[in-house]
Amino acid sequence: MSDPRSVEKVPGRAGGLPRVTIAAALLVLLLALGAVLFPRSDVHSPEGRLLVLVGWGQDGPRQELIQNLGDYLTDLAGRPLETVLVRDRDRFFSEANQGADFVFCPDGLALGLAGADYAPLVAGNRKMPGNLRPRGTVVYRRGMGLPSRPWEEAAGRTVFGDSLSLVAVGAVPHKARSGDCAFGPDPYDHGSVLHALRLGAFDFAFVRQWDAEAFFASGLLDPDVYGMEMVTDPVPDVVLMASRKVSLVQRMAWAEDLSLLDLGEPPITTAGRDLVHSLSSVGLSGFQVLLEPDFERLRGEFSDRWPPAAH
Repeated sequence: MSDPRSVEKVPGRAGGLPRVTIAAALLVLLLALGAVLFPRSDVHSPEGRLLVLVGWGQDGPRQELIQNLGDYLTDLAGRPLETVLVRDRDRFFSEANQGADFVFCPDGLALGLAGADYAPLVAGNRKMPGNLRPRGTVVYRRGMGLPSRPWEEAAGRTVFGDSLSLVAVGAVPHKARSGDCAFGPDPYDHGSVLHALRLGAFDFAFVRQWDAEAFFASGLLDPDVYGMEMVTDPVPDVVLMASRKVSLVQRMAWAEDLSLLDLGEPPITTAGRDLVHSLSSVGLSGFQVLLEPDFERLRGEFSDRWPPAAH
């Protein structure tokens, strides 16, 4: 007769945890710890998109700006961004309709974006004491005088800096503009239009205040021969938009980060320093927060100012 005290305990029954259960728990713990300490190198956040209207001027410096802007926004968004470059209005809206995390463009194109899809983030600005935002101006040949409506009274002698920004076309209702007027190719630089004016191709040029003032200051425009009048209030000019898929809190944090880039202190990050250095290629020194009520006011005020042709 066997002694009951000599009977062995069966694993997994009362009196202790199964060895298999303990081993499985340890394996799960080790896998979790390994995922934290040694993340897989082939796992990436989904790629986002940065849409840029590039214009036609300063290809070298402008390419550097776009690269630096993409690098900085990649840091802000925390994921890589595919940069999509376009030069005309139709392609721009086609790409925007496909969605983008950020859009960098003239204010006229930004006003045309679907308000349900994109929200204003920041507008470009200049160093003080100049205006943070430029005004639209008309530069004219004094000997011709300044008609009240040169786009109608002298359409063949009138040129606009571009067809995409308020500094160029914001003074003139679209329905009143003659199709005989000319438009410059680059919304970020109206220099080519002002050269055409001083060389005799035009008598009236609607251009960005900063560009006109630079031509007068450098002696390219003689103030005895040419006059200049302001024709719009200050406008955003160059803007950065963000997708509304991003929360308002996050968008405001991004806007604040961008607005701190040009406060006299060197930016902390390499991407920030590079971006500030290259902004001058489109006449900027930094950014200021563009509040949505301000942007919607512009939408209501200038909604009829855009000619249909792409330039």
